[in-house]
Amino acid sequence: MPKRSPDDAPAPVIGLAAYRGLLDEVGARIRTRIFSGELRDGQRIVERELAAEMGTSRGPIRDALRVLEQEGLVITAPRRGTRVASLTTADAVEILAIREALEPVAVSFLIDRDDAECFGRLQAVVDRLELAARANDWHLAITLDLEFHDLIFELCDQRRIFRIWESLQKPMLQLFGKLSHYYKDISEVPKRHRDLLDSIRSGDRARALAHSSEHVVAFRAYLLANLPAAAQDESTKHA
Repeated sequence: MPKRSPDDAPAPVIGLAAYRGLLDEVGARIRTRIFSGELRDGQRIVERELAAEMGTSRGPIRDALRVLEQEGLVITAPRRGTRVASLTTADAVEILAIREALEPVAVSFLIDRDDAECFGRLQAVVDRLELAARANDWHLAITLDLEFHDLIFELCDQRRIFRIWESLQKPMLQLFGKLSHYYKDISEVPKRHRDLLDSIRSGDRARALAHSSEHVVAFRAYLLANLPAAAQDESTKHA
């Protein structure tokens, strides 16, 4: 019988709740590395190395990677291991086209709600964006940028629209991770979102929808102009 490697030894038995907590933490840490660009498109993920870095056994790493594969963030191939999934230029065009069509619709429903509490929650994100800009914290600014738009979809109170947006959230974060800086000047981040919120809060539907569309189109144009060379489809690249 072959000798068992220490890496393959069974993990200590822990409670189900504790294991799920560990699994969530490991998954979140790997996602952050992918979204920040620390783990690049197509980069191989070595379970043993991650387990050593995170101070855990390989079991939670392996299970977390299965979850990330279901989310489309990693790809596992027999005898080739696990790699970060690549988003091609075609993927980016599709994702951004869906967002461009969807977000003004969410804004329209949000205007119909005319809820001061909703506007207050969006304002709180803009305020945090202001602080991130003053601290020159690009990673936080990008995170809050997506949080602002996530709130628009949540607060529009349309479950089908929100479900579509949920399917775009993770690839959108991957796209952000491909760019070192979306804006040339970090002060533009809170300004653009403050202006968008002002137009939504005004109740002027035509103005708000035009502003929402322009906001998304400007992002698409900048991102596609600065997106790194498209990676080949993983199934072809590593065949």
